[in-house]
Amino acid sequence: MAYFIDTHNQKNGTYPAGIDVPGLAAFLPGFLQACAQEGVAVQTGYVNLAEGKITCITTGPDAEAVRRAHLAVGYVPDPEITEVSTISPADLFFPTPGA
Repeated sequence: MAYFIDTHNQKNGTYPAGIDVPGLAAFLPGFLQACAQEGVAVQTGYVNLAEGKITCITTGPDAEAVRRAHLAVGYVPDPEITEVSTISPADLFFPTPGA
């Protein structure tokens, strides 16, 4: 599975105004169900409630599946859903031979 990152921002209309932690908790079960239907799995999220921003890290078959999962629950997806790779200090200092 590929990793994807997308950011929702209240300033560009992709993060609902005024949503808080209970609002995110209420949203999550439906989003997880929509993700499962698309073969997408939520890995983690990073939120800044004061600025109205959240960054989602998901895995899935492709960016369009991530987009469809967001749309299925009425959440405007980020216009740019980017496929990314993980990297850690171990990856940098102890690379896999042939990689």
